[in-house]
Amino acid sequence: MMSGVLIPLVNRRFGADGWRVNWAVLTAVVAVIGVLAMLLLRNHPEDVGATAVGHAVRDAVVHEPVPLGEQRRTTLRLGILYALFGFSYIIYVTFIVTTLVDDRGFDESAAGWFWFAVGFLSVFSGPIFGAISDHAGRKTGLAAVFAMHAVSFLLVGLDLPDPSLYFSVVFFGIAAWSIPGIMGAAVGDYMSPHQAVRSLGVLTVFFGAGQAIGPAVAGVLADRSGNFNSSYLLAAAFAAVGGLLSVGMRQPGSQPRGGTRA
Repeated sequence: MMSGVLIPLVNRRFGADGWRVNWAVLTAVVAVIGVLAMLLLRNHPEDVGATAVGHAVRDAVVHEPVPLGEQRRTTLRLGILYALFGFSYIIYVTFIVTTLVDDRGFDESAAGWFWFAVGFLSVFSGPIFGAISDHAGRKTGLAAVFAMHAVSFLLVGLDLPDPSLYFSVVFFGIAAWSIPGIMGAAVGDYMSPHQAVRSLGVLTVFFGAGQAIGPAVAGVLADRSGNFNSSYLLAAAFAAVGGLLSVGMRQPGSQPRGGTRA
């Protein structure tokens, strides 16, 4: 929300050097957050005389480690989903303001307010879709987010009239950052705690790879076509694939056909 308002103001104030000042401001913000994290956060509840939040009876159950083969298959499946998310969402995040300004004729301030709306709506993304995944299952939560994102990307990529952009912002913002939270919960459901930590590290590699490849591919497509429409359509296709793969996931603890867990 802050960046959507602040960056256009700084650019207007400093002109051609605005981008340098904005990076300096963002550096200062991140530095402050780092200092606050160092001063305020602790590694364990016991460090501040508290106990872990949770369900006392359920959390007392010791989870047996799953077989290594199953751990690897589950990590690969979740990793592919995470890579699809990283690839698709980063295209929208990276280029939507450029698209609004260069292709749709919005001034930078108006585009900034679009990003403000994304930030505001994203505040609710974790609670809403976290609750959906808790009650309807992880795969349902993931599929719902991927579906929202696919629709959002399509609304931009199909070059529809400008009102469609407002719906695109709503669909993306309301589900924006919920997949990382669902991923963390899903890994904990499928594996024992120490296995979940290792798998989360691997999943981050998949996620980072998707984020790295997405803008590069989108840039190549934009150079060839003259706009980002094909890039958004590709992002929508990847999000749709992510939704379909999510629906095909098994529930934690279920037995697939053939008698072995996968």
